Amino acid sequence: KAEGGHIPTILFLAKEAERTKPKEALYWYTKAAKLDNVTGMYGIIRLSAKMQQDVILREQSKFWKVCIAASEGSLQHKFEMGVALFHGRGTEPDQYKAIQVMEAAASHNHIDALIFLGDWHVSDNNSNPDPAMSIEYYRRAAKLRSNEGRMKLGLSYIKGIGVEPDHAKGCYWLERAAEKGYLE
Repeated sequence: KAEGGHIPTILFLAKEAERTKPKEALYWYTKAAKLDNVTGMYGIIRLSAKMQQDVILREQSKFWKVCIAASEGSLQHKFEMGVALFHGRGTEPDQYKAIQVMEAAASHNHIDALIFLGDWHVSDNNSNPDPAMSIEYYRRAAKLRSNEGRMKLGLSYIKGIGVEPDHAKGCYWLERAAEKGYLE
């Protein structure tokens, strides 16, 4: 049952192994945490505190702390979780889940997530680039008074990325960012 993803069984096995077999307990807590179970996440953090010499486990603990805060609704932590998933910091890289988490933060107008997604949609590493979608994310960030969003929107207009090239609109957005003190 546990190998099939039955959370109560996974947590039972983790708790049973915690006192005498911490590595086995860590395996089960990690399995539960990857199924978005907060108790599993706390188990990893608790075991990490006991095994402080393990650098990798410390990084995993940081990741799961961020995940707990994200699950409680913190947009900044959702963004940080997405970045960690994207780059594999404290966990295995998972671009699909990273983008899902970023989109959840962006849907609540988290500016850093909007900028990240705008960049992602025109990235060389993206197997399905969508420059038009990039413009939408930059536009949303610019409307939220993000100077970086204004700048990237302006550069997109000037270079014609995702839109028809429009030098006047590009300069407008660059000037708006500069007027607000954005030095780049």
